Amino acid sequence: MDAKGRVSLPADMRDVIAQRARRIAQTEGEYVSDKALYVAAHRTLPCLRGFDMGYLPTLFAQTEEGVSHLTGAERLAASEAEQASLFADLEKTSFDDPGRMVLPPQSRRLAGIEGQALFIGAGQTFQIWKPETYIACEAIPAMDRERARLLVEGKA
Repeated sequence: MDAKGRVSLPADMRDVIAQRARRIAQTEGEYVSDKALYVAAHRTLPCLRGFDMGYLPTLFAQTEEGVSHLTGAERLAASEAEQASLFADLEKTSFDDPGRMVLPPQSRRLAGIEGQALFIGAGQTFQIWKPETYIACEAIPAMDRERARLLVEGKA
């Protein structure tokens, strides 16, 4: 990461974001930016979570699914609380053609990211870690942590 908080989004992640934007345009006839991203603190891990605009409907569906067993005012209140939890700290950013993007300062501070940032694909989202935190995180499988250690040391 440079002094302005810029990092490079890996090319394979940029490709997935562009493919998803094209698919949404073709199937739903709706424009979705292929350069815009959202970043927020991960809800259960000490890292950031990032995703493109095409993932927003999935998040909304998850919040509704989580309260589907409730009815009336309880359901509305629970849905609003869940959405506030998921969306309150989202910060929008974007990347340029070579993949440079600014990690928002608040998000960087929350995850303790300075110097290097480690991007990990996580299905429809991705995670951004301080490498040392990822390597030390016991919730991460040992082989994945070792692979990251080798990558950071330039031996991978």
